[in-house]
Amino acid sequence: MSGGTDPFAGARARLDRAFEQIGALDADFQEFSERTQALREVVDHGAGRKRLEYVVTEEFPSSWSAIVGEIVYDLRSALDHAVYELTCLENGGPLGQTGFPIFEDEARYEELTTRGDPALGSGVFMIRGVNPYAKAAIRTLQPFEVRKAAPFEEPMLSVLHALGAADRNRTIPLGRLRWPGSTIRSRRPVRELAFRWGATLEDGDVLAEWIPTALDGEPDVDAAVEFDVCFGEAAPTWSYAKHAPVIDVLEKIGATASDTVRILEATVSLLPA
Repeated sequence: MSGGTDPFAGARARLDRAFEQIGALDADFQEFSERTQALREVVDHGAGRKRLEYVVTEEFPSSWSAIVGEIVYDLRSALDHAVYELTCLENGGPLGQTGFPIFEDEARYEELTTRGDPALGSGVFMIRGVNPYAKAAIRTLQPFEVRKAAPFEEPMLSVLHALGAADRNRTIPLGRLRWPGSTIRSRRPVRELAFRWGATLEDGDVLAEWIPTALDGEPDVDAAVEFDVCFGEAAPTWSYAKHAPVIDVLEKIGATASDTVRILEATVSLLPA
């Protein structure tokens, strides 16, 4: 038996590490958002108007995308470790090319050879060595099964897979998601105050425009604009994560990965002594 007396210790260690990094990243996000943005009122003398512009004073640290990738890797690795250990428990040792399958295509998951054996690269091939209870559980957790029960929800294992694929090929994009509680209020009389709220905040974005009653250099509005770090623009397959808060998504994926490991571990207790 690999992994000492607790075969799932490695999987849990990776989950613990992932959640530790999520907490640290969340703290970094909070501190960063408080110090790296500014607002400025700009006068357009020709039009006799003023506007409020958003100013980015510091770009995101390049390490953040790498840390997100490490978190995703640890969560993915925890699932693969669990399948590896189940395979060892069932067979007395490892088998080649095992891992936790994440499939959108049911037919590809169930693919067999002409002889009726699990086809290389299929989901059933990856878990061919685990106990029958684990096989049944893993199948019910597949995205293609989850979508049958909840067709309008994005399975978190699908998001985990998409993030892992993105991290292997490019830097995971991040952006500034405007906090819905952000406010702009006039502090003295103005005319035609119009807001230009967008979902995200970019350097130089115009947040409001108005006609001032006086061009005396005094500020016309009070503003409190905050942002959350979100996933940025990417490929169409990124549709769920695009502009979703990074921490929220990672916590949901982490919860799903933790539940999955617990389910797989529980299948061992169902086996005959």
